[in-house]
Amino acid sequence: LTHAPHAMSFTARFANLVSPVARCATGMPTRARHAVVARIHRAMFASGGDGNNITEDLMNSMRGKISDGLEADSVVVRDESGNGRHVSIKVVSKMFEGKSSVNRQRMVYKTIWMELEQGPVHAVNEMVTMTPDEAAK
Repeated sequence: LTHAPHAMSFTARFANLVSPVARCATGMPTRARHAVVARIHRAMFASGGDGNNITEDLMNSMRGKISDGLEADSVVVRDESGNGRHVSIKVVSKMFEGKSSVNRQRMVYKTIWMELEQGPVHAVNEMVTMTPDEAAK
């Protein structure tokens, strides 16, 4: 079964790229093979450009949306992958008072839904949500 290049899923395109490398690296220890695959993945999604402005602007945009949407006292959005695909988020907001951790995370996700659904962000690796009282401890 063959697919037009534009119709191939990301997984198929990634597998087509990685498979020859993985086959060449058969004699390598598992960790080394995984490192090669990780390097290819990072290279595929590197934003490049002048001083990585793409991810800097993205992080600032997300920070602003979370801050405005949750009236946050503090928001930290960190690019974990170097290309904006994986982020970690820490938010302190009074709006979290009385909410479960799941509902707190839902509130944060709601503010950045466009970046997750249609934008460059693939995953939130870590999310910490606290009330001001919890952050003070």
